[in-house]
Amino acid sequence: MNYRTSDPESSKIAGQEAERSFAPTQRKGVLEFIKKHPNKTSAELGDMHEYYDRHTFARRLPELRSSGKAIVTGFSSYKKQQLWSAVE
Repeated sequence: MNYRTSDPESSKIAGQEAERSFAPTQRKGVLEFIKKHPNKTSAELGDMHEYYDRHTFARRLPELRSSGKAIVTGFSSYKKQQLWSAVE
């Protein structure tokens, strides 16, 4: 579920549509990318990726963490942003 229960109905519908269409593909792509580029922030990953921006990484990484496929490995010295890696 990629929406909060407190979200308005329109957000719930959008979240359900995202899950039916592009979110699974994005999660797969994000996971493959962090396997190749571990210990990076969502902003760093977004800067490095050809298609996905930092917002895509920021949305999908917590979903991957919830499914046990990604972990936070630490925090950056700048603004204490989370560093992400794939679970091996």
